[in-house]
Amino acid sequence: MAPKHFVSAAAKSLEVGFFSIEAALEMVTWRNFKQRIELCLQEEQHPFYVEF
Repeated sequence: MAPKHFVSAAAKSLEVGFFSIEAALEMVTWRNFKQRIELCLQEEQHPFYVEF
């Protein structure tokens, strides 16, 4: 019998779960972080560099 795997989070985590890409991007509030996620999802943009 295969072991069961569960998603767990630290007590300081606000939201944990599985979300669509669109829903997850709506939750991101840091503009620079959102840009990096979007670039990661666009393989034609690899490699990329985001300056701080």
